[in-house]
Parts: sequence; C-alpha cells; structure tokens
Amino acid sequence: MKQVMSVLRKKWWVVAAITIVGTLAVGTYSSKFVQPVYKASTKLIVNSASDIGGFKLDLNLINSNISLISTYKEIIRTPAIMDIVAEQSELQVTSDELMGNIGFSSVNGTQVVTLTYADHDYRKAAKIVNEVSVVFQQEISKIMKVDNVYLLNEADVNKQPAPFAPNVKFQVAVAFILFLLCGIGTALLLDYFDDTLKSAADVSDVLGLPTLIVIPTIKSSSAEESSDTRTSSDKRKAGESYHATAN
Repeated sequence: MKQVMSVLRKKWWVVAAITIVGTLAVGTYSSKFVQPVYKASTKLIVNSASDIGGFKLDLNLINSNISLISTYKEIIRTPAIMDIVAEQSELQVTSDELMGNIGFSSVNGTQVVTLTYADHDYRKAAKIVNEVSVVFQQEISKIMKVDNVYLLNEADVNKQPAPFAPNVKFQVAVAFILFLLCGIGTALLLDYFDDTLKSAADVSDVLGLPTLIVIPTIKSSSAEESSDTRTSSDKRKAGESYHATAN
C-alpha cells in the first residue's frame, strides 16, 4: 500500500489529467450533443361500472380486475390497438414505433395503470399517449367484451417538463468515478513498466549489493549558479592581484 501511495503521489498529474479530461468530455457530450428525450404519461383505472356507481367493495371483483391488467399490458402492444393510433396522420408515427416505445406499468395491488410514451418532442409524446389511451379504452370493450377501463387523466400538451434523458448529473458522476479508476490504473501501469533505476534502493534490489557511493544529480540551474559564483570569485581574485601589482 505504501508503494502504491508513493506511485500515486509521484504520478498524481496522470490521474488528475485523465479524470478531468474524461469527465469534461462526457459532460460536454451529454449536455451539448445528445438530444433530450421527454416522457408523457396518462393514467387509467381498471374497474367495473357497478363498483363506481354503487360504492360497493367486492374483493373478488377487485382481484379479478387486477389480474386483467397483465392481459391488458399485452393487448395494448398489439396491432389491434396501435394500427388504429398510427392511422392518425398528424401523429406521424408507425405502429411498430408505438409498440416499441409505449410503456405500461402498474403498482402491485392497485387497479391504476400508467401509460407512458417517450419522444424528443414532448408535445408529440403527449398527443400520442393521449390517443393511445382513448383508443385502448374504446377497443378493449370490443376485444374483452367488458367495459371496465376508465381514463383518469390525460397528458398536458402545453406542459414542458424537464427531459427524461439524458441524466447529465448521473452520467458525469459515473464518468468521474470510472476515469478516476482509469487514471489510477494508468499510473500504476506506467510505474510497473518503467524499469529505470531511480534510487540507491532500486540498485540494491536489482544487483543485490550494498550502495557505497551516491552521486547526486545537479540541476542545470544549480550548475549555472555555481559557475557564475566561481567566475565572480575568479574575477574578484584577479582584480585583487592586479591592484596589488599596481601598488
């Protein structure tokens, strides 16, 4: 662990560069180049007319309605429903796109169903999911011979919500962690493949012999300062010698 920390201290700039550049690249791409996706939703309730009008709770009837939700989930993704919706020319969507993008979900134990549709244009998504809800409510009574689907609320076409995707903050956080790990791995790999001897300890480890003498590295700036000092000293001594000779 000490060796790892020592390597990371020496090559901290590698880790920092990879992390910063990678995170900025992901953040810029997600916010500037990825087209946002919006999701519109409607809610339906699966309930019989007798339950609504008479305020009579029949657990068997409620359980029967709940069990039908799984069946309705499969029916709504069939051409029997989607072909009718796709016939609306103003929607400009095919039945295959509808079946692939429509979402159908419900909370376990409830009779409320949520229909969702995602698109780059929120107004278009809202119109499509509203039309699917209306057509589904009309056609399910013909298919199942029972009228027990009611529309609770439609998607607001004039609303402009926040985009559903991309989630820039989440992607940036994930990118930061991944590129941080990549930076650490790169620093360790660079140190692993670096076979140069940098210290007396490295020489002792490779040769198996004790180190007797260590010659320090003299930087160019220090050498220049030392040379300037010697030159000044020589000039001063030469001046003193000339002054003594003149006297």
